[in-house]
Amino acid sequence: MSQSRSFKTIRIKFLDCVICILMSVSKWTYSLSYGSPFSLPYPHILHTKQITGGIANSETYYLKRVSRLFCSLFFLALIASCEKPSSTFNEIYFTPIQPGDELDSPAVYHGNDEAWIVVTGKDGDRLSVYDANSGKKVRVIGSKGDGFSQFAYPNGIWIEDDLMIIVERDNHRLQLFRLPDFEPLGFIGETELAKPYGINVLHDSEGQLDVFVTDSEDVKGRDLVEVHGRRIRHWKLTVEGDAISHTLVNTFGDITGPGMLYEVESIFADRQHNRLMIADEQENVIKVYTMDGDFTGTILAKGRFAGDPEGIALYKCGDNYGVWIFTDQSHDGNRFHLFDRKSLKYLETFTMSQTTNTDGIWLTQKPMGKFIDGIFCALNDDKNVGVVSVSSFKEAMPQFFRCNG
Repeated sequence: MSQSRSFKTIRIKFLDCVICILMSVSKWTYSLSYGSPFSLPYPHILHTKQITGGIANSETYYLKRVSRLFCSLFFLALIASCEKPSSTFNEIYFTPIQPGDELDSPAVYHGNDEAWIVVTGKDGDRLSVYDANSGKKVRVIGSKGDGFSQFAYPNGIWIEDDLMIIVERDNHRLQLFRLPDFEPLGFIGETELAKPYGINVLHDSEGQLDVFVTDSEDVKGRDLVEVHGRRIRHWKLTVEGDAISHTLVNTFGDITGPGMLYEVESIFADRQHNRLMIADEQENVIKVYTMDGDFTGTILAKGRFAGDPEGIALYKCGDNYGVWIFTDQSHDGNRFHLFDRKSLKYLETFTMSQTTNTDGIWLTQKPMGKFIDGIFCALNDDKNVGVVSVSSFKEAMPQFFRCNG
């Protein structure tokens, strides 16, 4: 990993210049109002008549207002100069370009003898599998259709142990597979889902799986309240051998107010803090719900996203600490925002040197081959996947990624 510092240097020098200019102008305008030992370009302005009671005339009052304005600008520039500059990480490899597939989201599988990156292809209606250590192509899975191992606009993906779940937008369902053989196990949601996108899966304390899926059903021609009230679906899933059983336990989404969900795609749960991070692309924010489906009142990154909020990942430091990673998708300014897992405070923003227009992301902390701390995967402009080692995060941003509590 090599970290680009040119942007940092230019940014700091520019802000220093701005601060110096504002300080000079602030001193000058202050001197116009209150007097100063150093010479002024227009000293006659100081010779103003005072109104009874000590109130300055309109000219002096104006100068005081200008002085306060420049002082305010100075402090704003000072705050900006203290903001942590972005880090840029070089990709250790890219997977081969998959022409025409319109790749969407990656997930990592850890097997006994192999580790794979599995990526959904929306337009190709198939999955691409790559070696996670080298990026080399391993195989392609599936074709267009509605049967087993067939897909219609597969976008979301989740891998939990040896279980893989694929979200199919146009088949309105989830398709389950057993890895490493890609053995189809069945379907979920065919009668409930309308336009599913994102998925998050995690174990509960009773041996079941919680499955959260976003559903951005079109509002046009539908009851607004009805549609927005079912943006998120929550299933309980049990897998025993090749048999699956599932129960829809909740459907939710605020229908009014700041917690209303409009265009939702990515979702990620944190059981330890009872939080669901939901990316709302229409409002360009992350809305925080509880896992029971209640809006917490917290909205993250308001005004920070330049593009669409897309993929979400969580770097964990034990049960309580860690870092949220939120994708800010853009062709020109693709970025990743870091927020503290516990406090939800903004921490920093980083970029990848060549990766752009990112949809899905995936972070694994499990060691594999030469990547002892895992890897971070990000979609690159619908074509392939850019990969960064988590070790490079720990080296460049140790205050966030070294798990010191």
